Amino acid sequence: MGRSFEYQQPDPTRRPLKVFAFDPMLGRRPGGRITIDIPNETDLQPGPRGSRIEVIDYDGANHRFYTPVNLNDKAILMQNGLEPTESDPRFHQQMVYTVAMKVLENFDTALGRKLRFRSNRRLRLFPHAFQGANAFYEPRLLAILFGYFRADKKNPGPNLPGQNVFTCLSHDIIAHEMTHALVDRMRYYFREPSNNDVLAFHEGFADIVAIFQHFSFPAILRDHIQVTRGDLHSPNNLIQLASEFGYATGKGQALRSALDKASANGDKLRPDPKLYQTLFEPHERGSILVAAVFDAFFKTYQDRIEDLIRIATGGTGELPKGDLHPDLVNRIANEASRTAQSILRMCIRAFDYLPPVDVTFGDYLRAMITADYELAPEDEIGQRAAMIDSFRERGVYPYGVTSLADEDENYVPFRDEWVLDADEFNAAWGVLTPNEIKKLKNVGDGSEFGVAVKLEEAVNGTSLMLMLQIGKAFLLFPGDAQWGTWQCARNDSEWFRLLEKTNFYKVGHHGSHNATPKEFVTDILKENFLAMVPVRPIKKFKRIPRVPLMEALRNKPGKVVRSDIPDPVDPPEFKRVNDIYVELQIPI
Repeated sequence: MGRSFEYQQPDPTRRPLKVFAFDPMLGRRPGGRITIDIPNETDLQPGPRGSRIEVIDYDGANHRFYTPVNLNDKAILMQNGLEPTESDPRFHQQMVYTVAMKVLENFDTALGRKLRFRSNRRLRLFPHAFQGANAFYEPRLLAILFGYFRADKKNPGPNLPGQNVFTCLSHDIIAHEMTHALVDRMRYYFREPSNNDVLAFHEGFADIVAIFQHFSFPAILRDHIQVTRGDLHSPNNLIQLASEFGYATGKGQALRSALDKASANGDKLRPDPKLYQTLFEPHERGSILVAAVFDAFFKTYQDRIEDLIRIATGGTGELPKGDLHPDLVNRIANEASRTAQSILRMCIRAFDYLPPVDVTFGDYLRAMITADYELAPEDEIGQRAAMIDSFRERGVYPYGVTSLADEDENYVPFRDEWVLDADEFNAAWGVLTPNEIKKLKNVGDGSEFGVAVKLEEAVNGTSLMLMLQIGKAFLLFPGDAQWGTWQCARNDSEWFRLLEKTNFYKVGHHGSHNATPKEFVTDILKENFLAMVPVRPIKKFKRIPRVPLMEALRNKPGKVVRSDIPDPVDPPEFKRVNDIYVELQIPI
């Protein structure tokens, strides 16, 4: 008799599940509901509860648990998960698990290793943690808490006035908060605001991951390419973040966008590098990072589809009116998706080259270029050059850069193969003596005493500037600070912000020629200021205080006194005691 044989079908490696492509508001439109596949966890428990992520549906506002979804239930498996709906909390659980797993897979792929949380703990997702228009990562609980709220009754946008809005159903919000958790896993101290860029990097990078995840959905990508005729730089849902949330909270628009603020209305204006010096709120400052990365993506994408457009238009570059041919749409969508994935992996791989603390946008640019160079030295698609150019246009550079050559991942002037030692050089050419080389070396590394003395005479960078805050008043005492110290203060964003708050200014260094910059008075010092010029006549220094400085102070709305020349009527805030002593009263 023959033996019975039963073939064992191996478990599938992927699990398809249905989700909202963006959120329920856009989910009502054609293509707003999609099926995405994620790694299949064969031992997935109800919740869902997997090896690295678990969903716990506890409603903190109403003190109740909701029935956990079992994605291994045969009825659910047969239909690729539950249908997208706002009314079933089990779909909410399915949604947060699916999107979170997709983000985690993107990180695993880019880093080349499986990313686990500390002590091998699971990240916990709470779809209905509280009532409120917010969602956030809580590191102490190792959890992401999603809120729910009612839409604005006066200006809800496409939502119904007062309808329930669940942040756990926003694809972008889930991806954004999941990225916060992963950044915290890889760089714990990036939660410490040691400079203005740290928290802004957290927010900007989370937006980058959320927005670029849109480009992994082929059907959505094809639809948007057809609508925008391939111009992905125009405002559209692919490059906008959390549309339902933005409208439901009364903003009248999506929460954020990948475009520069100047270009959000569709006008392609040049980036403003001044924003990097003036924006300090983390989300606003982070938008500079998002715009720079997306601009690099768009430039690379345009280069990659240039030949397709040239073929499709017979060399004119102008697409015919009407719908684009489906084959052309598919080819463009494929290039857009490949470019987006390449840029996203470049952004994630950069973490292996970032410092453990005190990150800046310039550090991140350096890390991205280095990470991509290690993987693809030739840069055939030009994405490194586009990235460097996009950051440069926004005034962002790595610290200590001497060249913007993208092949130089360490930003040294030239690579080692161009270097000769002194003996090799002199053996071939013999044009420098050892003593001459020594002198040049001293000048080159800044140790030449004469150079140091001349620099100190020019900038006097050793004086201390003091800003005192008393109540609401800000009193600036620059001492004898001259050009060098002022330049450092103006280039430091925190100092610059303080300088703008100055109520009282003790004019530095008696108003000498290289003390107070005129620009401080004309552009930074706010109106209705009070200023004191401590000076007395000295024949040797007839140009003190400087006439242009005094004219600038008197031409700006404010009040100024000199210690040596009483005005006919001194401002009431000043009380002249004697020839060298003046009392000042400042409301605090």
